[in-house]
Amino acid sequence: MKDYRDLCRSRQEKGGGKMDNINKIKEKILLNLEEDKKEFQDTNERYNAKINEQAEIIENLIDSLNEIYHHYYEQQFYFAEISDKMRSTIGPILNFDNSTRELVQYNLERELIEVNKLNYEFKKTGDTKYLNYEQLVNKCDFDDIVSNLILNANLYKYYGKRQEDRIFKIENEIEKFTKSYQ
Repeated sequence: MKDYRDLCRSRQEKGGGKMDNINKIKEKILLNLEEDKKEFQDTNERYNAKINEQAEIIENLIDSLNEIYHHYYEQQFYFAEISDKMRSTIGPILNFDNSTRELVQYNLERELIEVNKLNYEFKKTGDTKYLNYEQLVNKCDFDDIVSNLILNANLYKYYGKRQEDRIFKIENEIEKFTKSYQ
């Protein structure tokens, strides 16, 4: 054991300049540690306040549009989402993450935010989780949530536009046919 201690002592003596630099770095960090901690806590508090503010906006938006969502629900409309990849019958889609195959939606009957894991056929796996509004804004992009909520409050326009696009395509096909065979 004595040999090891002697070896360590001789290394410290030889590399004294390096150890001095390391000790200076450590002292500087320790000197600012409490101030850095306070800055971090302040930043963290501001961050949490902003998350809570976003969560409150989403909750208020859902509450204010709930009557409209129920109208579409009673009419048996499919709720949509901005990427146009998913449809739902239980309530507005808030987010869909294709990489994790997670569908986040507001269940109108249960009045809860659900996260459903989907299989490769886009069917629910039965693995349903529930989120509160703060968890929702931490998990999903705020702008996407708001865009999806607005989209789902305007389903007549959304599906009307899709029908207009289909009509335009059909008219072009008819015109192409009539020109080809005259």
